[in-house]
Amino acid sequence: MSCCIVLAVDQKYVRQACVTIASYALSNPVDRFEIYVLVWQINQEGIALLQKTGAAFGMQLHIVNVDMQWTDKLPESFRAGMKHVSPMTYSKFIAMEYIPQHFLRCLMLDCDLLVIDEIKSLDSIYMEEFAIGAVQDFMLPETSGKRLGLHNPESYFNCGVLLVDTEKWKTKTPLLKMPSVAAEYSQRICYGDQDLLNLIFQKSYFALDFKYNHMLMVSLDGNIPNRRLQGQKPSILHFPGQIKPWHEYAPSNLQATYFKYASLCNWIGMGILTPESLEENSLAAMLSKKLGNFQLHAKYTNKLNLS
Repeated sequence: MSCCIVLAVDQKYVRQACVTIASYALSNPVDRFEIYVLVWQINQEGIALLQKTGAAFGMQLHIVNVDMQWTDKLPESFRAGMKHVSPMTYSKFIAMEYIPQHFLRCLMLDCDLLVIDEIKSLDSIYMEEFAIGAVQDFMLPETSGKRLGLHNPESYFNCGVLLVDTEKWKTKTPLLKMPSVAAEYSQRICYGDQDLLNLIFQKSYFALDFKYNHMLMVSLDGNIPNRRLQGQKPSILHFPGQIKPWHEYAPSNLQATYFKYASLCNWIGMGILTPESLEENSLAAMLSKKLGNFQLHAKYTNKLNLS
């Protein structure tokens, strides 16, 4: 095949990456893409978990160590507002440097998603003259587009799933444009790589079918219904936002969907994660109350009172 998959992983998301890989393997038992896993500052245990996951599903993963120290040279005005973001967030900008030239396409996937149906069709979709294919963001794309000053605010896309034409990507030179864009828009950028990519590729991306990035969002009001598929089966489920299905306080239906796949990788030790910081405890307390889980609400409230 002329397409490969790329995942970028740091130590925090090793287990989630394993679940994403497992979901892809289970949903695509034949005609699989090769998978390149870009890693940075991951210990040997993490590397072993990735390799064991690939082997368990009959795949040899290409583990590639990348250097992310270059992000220290991004404009200070930009970095000051993005201290909460892992440098690996920006690995999309250098991914093409680590992919063999014979791949005409690259499917970049975040680690907070599940591949639940075949996606080999992405290898043959006609992308016209565009360098990337993406899905319009789900939560108020026009608001983010206006914040950035995009020519067409509603075109703001989500970068959790990006289909890249490798040659056309190189002609757009997003890595070279990134520092100047980061400096110019530093006061407007909230979502790191996603905002930067929207600024660089505004008005110039191929609109992928919604099924390739079906976003399941959670807010303090609970699940936010996404009806854009209109009865069509999703191929990729994406869990953007602060609240992930592996969080103890996430809605039970999201947890059930996610751990259907995570439970098949028992060697990674993926379990429900409890809140760590005071901020997360406060978020968990509010959400669990909204969802009617009063036992969890009491647990988190007690922790806040004791702090």
